[in-house]
Amino acid sequence: MLPASFVPYRAAMNTYRTHHPNSITSTAAAAVQDRTIALEAAATVTVERDVAEVFASFANFRRHPDWVANLSKVALTTSEPIGVGSRFKSAEGPPPVGTARKARMMVHFVRGLLSGSKSYSVAEITAFEPNRRIAWHAGIPHGSGFFNSVDWEVTFEAADGATRIEQRSWWSPQRPAARRMVAAAGPGGMDRSIGVNLARFKSLLESGKA
Repeated sequence: MLPASFVPYRAAMNTYRTHHPNSITSTAAAAVQDRTIALEAAATVTVERDVAEVFASFANFRRHPDWVANLSKVALTTSEPIGVGSRFKSAEGPPPVGTARKARMMVHFVRGLLSGSKSYSVAEITAFEPNRRIAWHAGIPHGSGFFNSVDWEVTFEAADGATRIEQRSWWSPQRPAARRMVAAAGPGGMDRSIGVNLARFKSLLESGKA
């Protein structure tokens, strides 16, 4: 049974587009309008670096494992340059939501594997506006669809030599085990996981290690 907080994907995205007319408008997102959003999560951080440097570092998806705690490898599966339509294949684990919650999420992920889900995720960039916005659709393949899928959007705003980043995600589990997996993150878990990873990104850039 779906939690009361689940809302139809089409209705939720139409509401979002009303307030963000330039967001999530790609064919990749349009193709999955019949999904259901289980959870929306977001976090912000201010990086004390110029917006062009911040955007360039974030847009290098193959370096995401340097600061995304749950990513171990990201490979580009399309040709350069990176932009709308670029696709990636990633090896990842549960997000940084705490040890007990991660363990519960993994139980349901393993059930997904046993039912035919792949052990990796794939992603496609759906918006690429230099120094302003990046969006992508990602998911764990299962048959001709997904076990779980997520739409991501990151915006960048220059502010007195620094850059404010806002990262948002819309989680859309496609299978019963995936719905239980997302629920296992607990209240606020995904928001905190985004915050953890953005803090790691901020530290990397401000330390000059990016």
